Amino acid sequence: MGAVYAGLLLERSDAFCATTPHHQIVRTVCQITSSLGHFSHVLGARGLHAPVISSCRYWISRAAVIGEQCGQWAQGAFERRGAESLRSIMGLCALIKQHSATAINTACSKALKAGTYRFKDLRRLIGSPSEQQVFGFAENHPLIRDLTIYSNFINQFYTHEQHP
Repeated sequence: MGAVYAGLLLERSDAFCATTPHHQIVRTVCQITSSLGHFSHVLGARGLHAPVISSCRYWISRAAVIGEQCGQWAQGAFERRGAESLRSIMGLCALIKQHSATAINTACSKALKAGTYRFKDLRRLIGSPSEQQVFGFAENHPLIRDLTIYSNFINQFYTHEQHP
């Protein structure tokens, strides 16, 4: 089943085969294009063959592997922002390359308490210290002089300046 085109015998299979005038068979590949605005299939996130909602569910499950708080944050982001939250959830999963799972989980816990579901806020929370340290106040220390010594010094200097 061949067709003659411009003196060449063409045969159709999974790709096009053509014979040249020198009777050599040359295999060529043809890309069939659709009309403008029509596509053969829809690709999801990262070129996967699934809708965006399925991709969101996949990345939420990946976030849950990092920690329980991460999974809750990802689920909350998806519930509030829908498919728009996909890149934020993917960013959350990518944080594991730079930070520990504990730090990410702690930041997600803070974000859940604050009600923030933006990735930018989550990154800021990871960089902030987890708890402020409380130091005991020392009433007396050998390196710190008593305030009365400073008061006496200033009074002596001030009175000495008034009475030359």
